[in-house]
Amino acid sequence: MQAFRAAAHAQDFAAFAQIDVEFHKLIMRFSRNRLLADMHDTFGRVRLESSRLPVGRDKLWGPVMEHERVVEALTMGGPEGAGYYMRRHVSRTADRAGITMTEFV
Repeated sequence: MQAFRAAAHAQDFAAFAQIDVEFHKLIMRFSRNRLLADMHDTFGRVRLESSRLPVGRDKLWGPVMEHERVVEALTMGGPEGAGYYMRRHVSRTADRAGITMTEFV
């Protein structure tokens, strides 16, 4: 999270995108859901490229805060809370990219 915050602060878009992909990869690994982890690995390059889509500098802090909520929930031993915050994060990420999704929270 420190590296993600630093990349956002420095507006280092390449590092920001790479750290974002690594965060999601780690979450998939922690889920112990092999299908999700394999899917994430399969589409990792696409995810990395999509993370590099143009984004306003003002929109870098949203993902940082969203990731922090997920980590806080996991740290507190709350997988349901982490799932809730991850769904919100995915929905908001889609919204930032101009993709309309129904938020299932």
